[in-house]
Amino acid sequence: MGTDIGVINNNTKVRLPIAEPIIDGYKHHSLPLSILSAYPHLKPVIYTDYIQLYTIYDVLSNPNCDRHWLDFCIHNYITEMNPNPFFNTEIFDLRNIESISDFIESSLRNNYYIYIFYNGYYRETTTNYKKQHVPNNMLIYGLDNEEDCYDVYDINYMNSTKLEMMKADKQALIESIVRLTEIKMEWLYRVAILKPIANLDHQVLDVGKVHQGLNDYLYSKNTFERFARMSSSAVMSVQKNARFGLEVYDVVDEYVQRSSIRNNVSMLPFLILWEHKKVLKNLFVELFALEKVSDSSGLQTQIENIEKESQALRNLILKYSATGNRTILHNLRTNLEKMKLKEAEFIEGFMNSLLI
Repeated sequence: MGTDIGVINNNTKVRLPIAEPIIDGYKHHSLPLSILSAYPHLKPVIYTDYIQLYTIYDVLSNPNCDRHWLDFCIHNYITEMNPNPFFNTEIFDLRNIESISDFIESSLRNNYYIYIFYNGYYRETTTNYKKQHVPNNMLIYGLDNEEDCYDVYDINYMNSTKLEMMKADKQALIESIVRLTEIKMEWLYRVAILKPIANLDHQVLDVGKVHQGLNDYLYSKNTFERFARMSSSAVMSVQKNARFGLEVYDVVDEYVQRSSIRNNVSMLPFLILWEHKKVLKNLFVELFALEKVSDSSGLQTQIENIEKESQALRNLILKYSATGNRTILHNLRTNLEKMKLKEAEFIEGFMNSLLI
């Protein structure tokens, strides 16, 4: 499979291939992963990078912290990695781009995807349309000059909370990008263009890296310290206060305690917790298919059950948000502790069953 799979590039249209991202959750992960997900053989390689979880926040002492406080721990965002194992990347300052339309078309015709921010006030697919100036991000993967539109991958917040492949009017989209100046956040001006590297087909799974990631997760090790020894591009600003791996269960429990006091809760950390269990399940399945792990002790059944329990936690939070019944939070905390113990047992078994 070459990096030009499914590409349309003629006088009037350009469309680069994307697929449903193998890891969902936050868009800074899922948008670039929608490109890599067009290469099925990369699944175990990518899952390996998403074994670890972390947070930098004390959710009890900082009740107004970023609602995205729980996240996957990779050594940098995919768009920012240097060197980048998946993409040829270039970073531009939006303010230095003379013609956004020319920039987009030139990038696409050279097989580059555009990862870019926009002002949600000017996008009718957002809940902030004509209400509030809020930044958002999207992936532009095609254009149609006859229909005067771009192909974009983004969440249509008016229809669902899932990513969709959508058509976007050129002028309207460009206006939403230009109007980022009304938000005045420096990082919003960073525009990344991404092209899969030429030897992407030859990426190979490193089972030793899988073992290292599982070990970091099981023992709640500060993975950023290891990343710092590997790459100068590692995100080091969060080193000292971060909590990792199984220890994030304690932070989730603290968050539930806080929510019972303040009577408000976000589904996002429970969504990421569930997404993480899907990563572990899918990684195990992929490795078993490659004969890189044994399953003599029923590990696949264990992680399938843990993944279902994690989904159930997400559903409990939805139920609490709808009813305000605090008994639900008590049950949720009990289930969290049980799931932590089950996951620790599974991770240890996974590590011991790897065929290194």
